[in-house]
Amino acid sequence: MEKIVLHIYYGSKGTAGLYIKKIVDVLKERKISTQNYVNYYFTFNEAEYSKIFFKYSEKMNRGKLRKIIRFMELIINYIQIYRQIKKYLENMIK
Repeated sequence: MEKIVLHIYYGSKGTAGLYIKKIVDVLKERKISTQNYVNYYFTFNEAEYSKIFFKYSEKMNRGKLRKIIRFMELIINYIQIYRQIKKYLENMIK
């Protein structure tokens, strides 16, 4: 079974995403498979990034409502990641 490096980082908007890109680039050069889950507004647009975190709350004004929506988004996004990993593992076993 092929091993995959799973990188989950919801705080990857703006310059914070640069180090993630560099890590992924080095792993790609070494032919190591990765699956990367990043902020919806992640700066780089390569295919190896799944942009899922904070699609709706990132652009909201700061406040209590934003925190509540962000928390809900975070939980939903982690459930999505879990389901994708589970589906991947089931396909690998077959």
